[in-house]
Amino acid sequence: MCGFENLKDVLNVVVVPLTVFLLGALLPWWLEGRKRTRFLSLIKRELEEMEPNPLKKIVS
Repeated sequence: MCGFENLKDVLNVVVVPLTVFLLGALLPWWLEGRKRTRFLSLIKRELEEMEPNPLKKIVS
């Protein structure tokens, strides 16, 4: 099997390092996306709560 004696060798040399690399590369990107989404939803909620003060025009 291409210089590997068994499946454990393939996992130790190829699959595990590749998985660790992908997690290390993609995790920061995913976390930043979540932060961005939460921040934008917070801003949208805050803007929806804003009302003109006073709400009705006072006619004098």
